[in-house]
Amino acid sequence: MSEPNGWNREYPLIAKDFVGTSFTAETMIDLKQIKRYLGWVQTQTGLERRSFDIEIIVDTQVEGTIDGHPFNESFPGILRFKLDEIQLYLSETSPLAEDTDPLKPARTGFIPHQSIIDNTLPILGFDLTVRQARQIALIVGGSSFLLIALIMTPAMAVSLRSESERIKLLHTDRLLDVDEIPVDKGLKWVQVASIDDLIKLSESTGGLILHTRSGHDHTYVLQDGTTGYKLEIHDPNGTDEIDATQDSSGGD
Repeated sequence: MSEPNGWNREYPLIAKDFVGTSFTAETMIDLKQIKRYLGWVQTQTGLERRSFDIEIIVDTQVEGTIDGHPFNESFPGILRFKLDEIQLYLSETSPLAEDTDPLKPARTGFIPHQSIIDNTLPILGFDLTVRQARQIALIVGGSSFLLIALIMTPAMAVSLRSESERIKLLHTDRLLDVDEIPVDKGLKWVQVASIDDLIKLSESTGGLILHTRSGHDHTYVLQDGTTGYKLEIHDPNGTDEIDATQDSSGGD
C-alpha cells in the first residue's frame, strides 16, 4: 500500500516453491482489515485521501535449463489497483506502457550461448566454408606445383648436367640466339673466363649477348663499341642440335 507523498506499507502474502513448467498460487487479501488500517492512518496523521494505491507484487525466481543450457532469471510482476471507500479496481496503465494485458504479464529474454560457426565463401555459386576453401586451395595448389615440377623436371635435369642449358635457363633475358655472329674486323677481342663475367658486362653496358652453336661448341659474344667480349665452351652434355629440312616436290 502507498500514497503519492511517499508513505507505503508492505504485507507479505505467500511464499511457494514449485517444480515444473508452470505453477498456481492462491491467497486471500482482507480488504476490510486494509481499510481499517488506512482509516487509522488517516486519523493519526490527519491525512485526507479518497483513494490509495494497492500493488500486488509477484517476485518469481526461476532456475532451470533450456536445450541443455542453464539459466537463472528473476521475473517481477506487479498488478496495480486503486482502493477507495466503495471499491477496489485496476489502475489505468500508462499510454507509454507496452500494449499488454496486466492480468497476463509476459517477459522476453535470451540465454547467452557461444557456438562456433564456420564462415562461408560464395565461390562459383556454392557456399563453401573457409575450411573447405582452404582444403580445395591446398589440393589445387599442390596439383599445380606437381604439374609444374613434372614440366620443369626434364629441363632441370638437363641444366644440372649441361653448362649451356644452365646458362640458357638462368640468363634467357640476356641471350639472343643467332645463326651467325657478325664480325667487325676493327673489334678488339677480350676472352672472358666465365658466363658470370659476361653477364655482369651485359648488365653494365645494357647490351645483349649473342649466342651461336656448332654441334656441342657454344660461342657467346658481347659487343661494346670497339671491344668484343667472347666466351667459348664445349658442352658434350647439352641437347643435340637438330637440323630439320623439308623437301617439297610437285608434278603436273
